[in-house]
Amino acid sequence: MTIRVKDWGKFQHFKDRRPPWIKLYRDILDDIEWHELDPVSAKGLVMVWLIASEYDGVLPSMKTLAFRLRNTEEDCKRLISRLSHWLEQDDNGVISDCYQDDSLEERRGETEREESDPPKKARGKAKEQTLRSWLTALGDDLAIPAEDPIYAWADSAGIPADWLSIAWWVFEARYVEGVKTYTDWRAVFRKACREDWLKVWRMDGRDGRFVLTTAGETARREMESLS
Repeated sequence: MTIRVKDWGKFQHFKDRRPPWIKLYRDILDDIEWHELDPVSAKGLVMVWLIASEYDGVLPSMKTLAFRLRNTEEDCKRLISRLSHWLEQDDNGVISDCYQDDSLEERRGETEREESDPPKKARGKAKEQTLRSWLTALGDDLAIPAEDPIYAWADSAGIPADWLSIAWWVFEARYVEGVKTYTDWRAVFRKACREDWLKVWRMDGRDGRFVLTTAGETARREMESLS
């Protein structure tokens, strides 16, 4: 399986490998996918571009990539998954969210198990939709129900459960008028909280507890004024 950088031709014009530089376009400043990356992944993307320049836009093996990034293979697999917006693979054109570079024996074992298992009823593919369309389809159901895993995460992280309502307020305000589409907006919200896209809370360096940021406190007051 070969993984390559999407639209590699626009990144450089050198014909030889190991070019001294690659192009980084200014339009990345307005790329929402870039801004939604966590700092480690954003740094990793630039390094992936540079490494790919040595192979005409193609990434080396996962083992080699891990060595070049001075990281573990498992961490590199997770990084590649997070960078799927900028990468593609030759066999199906996109990088799977759960990309794994399994050995031939592991894949063969999975195939044998699949063949021995009884056929399962086909499921309809989840529909991608905007946040507004998804909220409309929910009707009276809660956007983030009490049993959602994000509450257990918040509890383990030491974040008050009621702050998740503030986070959702900010999240909805950011995306409800947009054209971005997802199949699972709850999963996107969980990712936004865990990776701190919303900047609603921060850790107080004095005692290690979380406190609301200025944006978080502003959102809380807005919510209270409308309640």
